[in-house]
Amino acid sequence: MTHPQPEGFLAVPPGGKGPGVLVLHAWWRLNDTIKAFWVRLDKTGFTAFAPNLYHGKVADTINQNP
Repeated sequence: MTHPQPEGFLAVPPGGKGPGVLVLHAWWRLNDTIKAFWVRLDKTGFTAFAPNLYHGKVADTINQNP
């Protein structure tokens, strides 16, 4: 049985494994600034996953939220 991969951003440290961290984004959603934060986590040895809760849509203002 196969399981679908969840939509999101995965940062894996150079060694290929590390303690797992689940990071949830705020109202601005999963933007480039937040992705850069997760990449920094992998450089410190963590495997970090950020689910994309808004299917690729990014907000510039808080009024753009559902």
